[in-house]
Amino acid sequence: MQKSEALLNAIPDLIFTTNRAGQFLDVKASDQSLLFAPSEVFLHRTVHDVLPQPTADLVMGASVKALDSKTVQSLNYSLAVQGQEKYFEARIAPSTRDNAISIVRDITERKQIEEELKASEERYRLLFDRATDGILILSEDGTLLAVNKAFASMHGYTEAEMAGLHLRNLDTPETLQGLPARLERILAGEVLTFNVTHYHKDGRVLVLEVSSSLITADGRRLIQAFHRDITERWRTEELVREMAYYDPLTRLANRMLLRDRLTQSMLAGQRSGNYGALIFLDLDNFKPLNDEHGHGVGDLLLVEVAKRLKDGVRQIDTVARFGGDEFVVLLDDLASDKEQARIKVDLVADKIRSTLANPYVLQTPSDAFGLKKVIEHRCTVSIGVSLFLGHENTSDEILKWADLAMYKAKDAGRNTACFFDPEMQIELANRLVLEYDLREAIQKQQFCVHYQPQINTLGEITGVEALLRWQHPKRGWVQPATFIRKAEKIGQIVPLGLWVLETACTQLARWATQASTAHLTMAINVSARQFHQSDFVDQVLEVLARTGANPGRLKFELTESVLFSNLEGVITQMNVLKDVGVSFSLDDFGTGYSSLACLKRLPLAQLKIAQEFVRDILVDPDVLAIARMVLALADSMGLHVIAEGVETEAQRVLLAALGCHHYQGHLFSQALPVPEFEALLARVPN
Repeated sequence: MQKSEALLNAIPDLIFTTNRAGQFLDVKASDQSLLFAPSEVFLHRTVHDVLPQPTADLVMGASVKALDSKTVQSLNYSLAVQGQEKYFEARIAPSTRDNAISIVRDITERKQIEEELKASEERYRLLFDRATDGILILSEDGTLLAVNKAFASMHGYTEAEMAGLHLRNLDTPETLQGLPARLERILAGEVLTFNVTHYHKDGRVLVLEVSSSLITADGRRLIQAFHRDITERWRTEELVREMAYYDPLTRLANRMLLRDRLTQSMLAGQRSGNYGALIFLDLDNFKPLNDEHGHGVGDLLLVEVAKRLKDGVRQIDTVARFGGDEFVVLLDDLASDKEQARIKVDLVADKIRSTLANPYVLQTPSDAFGLKKVIEHRCTVSIGVSLFLGHENTSDEILKWADLAMYKAKDAGRNTACFFDPEMQIELANRLVLEYDLREAIQKQQFCVHYQPQINTLGEITGVEALLRWQHPKRGWVQPATFIRKAEKIGQIVPLGLWVLETACTQLARWATQASTAHLTMAINVSARQFHQSDFVDQVLEVLARTGANPGRLKFELTESVLFSNLEGVITQMNVLKDVGVSFSLDDFGTGYSSLACLKRLPLAQLKIAQEFVRDILVDPDVLAIARMVLALADSMGLHVIAEGVETEAQRVLLAALGCHHYQGHLFSQALPVPEFEALLARVPN
């Protein structure tokens, strides 16, 4: 940005930034004498507040046209500046959707030259030679008949060296292609203003602004052309355009340019009858890389992903960075048959997944000691696709559908591609209804806690797990699997978790006053989001003090997701609670990614074998081997083990034979309200 600012300040022209309402947002003037009032007079006032009415109308009309058409507009006008009439030439270009940048140049000298030309040939020659603009006189076929010193100098030649040259000796191929048409229009009497690119003598490319018209001298028809070197100004305009339409990190198209390209693609599909496709991509597990190595390394990965995506599609396709670790690929002109288009997109999606799955070698810049860190990283991607044809749907719908399909791919296990179908729209609507109902349920206290017994090998009930239940007034009992993840997503799991803690501790304190229940332990699930709250430990201690519950009878069940970030902080919090008597169980052990080194550092009392292992333990040798390994590991670390999801006597017998002596599951009882649990307890020997 400092380089861009220096470039803008070095330009001798006036630079104004205005919004769609004509309000001045920024004014840059290296020569304040060109302004008829100080710069601060313009800021936050409108064009109509500052300029005379006719000039203001002219400027506003060109500005609005530039924004609406996304093209550069040119206009000339005059103003009284410090008592002198000055002429200005303005170029107005869109910089963002609602902001325009105006680059204004003083052309008073040029106007004077044009006026003097009419009055005196001698005076003309003097001004011709001294003019700062490059001036040349051409024959009808484009041969250079006369050039002034400024024109020769800007091209790196002397006036003598340029004698007899033709425009084709200066024009770049792109400019030369349009030369015949321009000459024809000027000779027909048009006064043209246009940009050309010329070669400097040293091979550099110059961008020149040309104002050209037909003149008559000694009965001959000649072409007079004023040239101004706008190379730096052109670079500035390109820089402004790049800042508005391209992502600064990856140099890919940004959201604004993507939407524009999508609109163009829809128009093209309307004409051709061919389908297009929008591919929405999200990197899997990008956050852990950032958390472990810092955002600088994450940026290196994003740049490499952008390069691989760009190299993997056709030139007519668009690759954009949508934000964060999300990318979009826009495919044009696929096929008129929808199934054929789908097959083509499937091939592209598979190619993208394969390309992005290759290892990345990320090398950080040298640190203060000259050392570089090299990180090898593997990355998968979840892909959502929406096909579109013309204007059958809006661009917002196409983007939303691809986004929905991407989240479907995430839910399906990641590293996969999913096409949008109407069922996803229904599913989204159901999710929104569920979210509304969930917020209302929290307000209206529709939740309750049920308690599932935990049994030892003697059949005795040694404790319970507190499980949240939701009884909806219309839906009835809503399964926890349906609403727990939604509560986490919308941030309601924290107040819900605190309510469960309060309710369960209150019940634990009540049971402590009765001989038949005083021995019971209370297991409570704690979500990663709840556990990582800065005041979690204080909340637990406050609840224990308020309810009078015995912390030695309280056990928190944590999933391995709690350990994914800030492990040191997790261990500290666990130790504080352990010191007051609270114990910890690692829930669903074996389904996550905890290392043994990490496990050894945690102040755990228990491992809980996940119910998916228990379900298949009788039929899957691999599952049996895992269960055996978990029990051996727990024994070596002095940890208790409990198996959840035990539904058959055969499962219990096998687990007991392996050395697991505590169980939980429907073989013994489902989770029950307090009265039903206490009735069960009265029937079971303890």
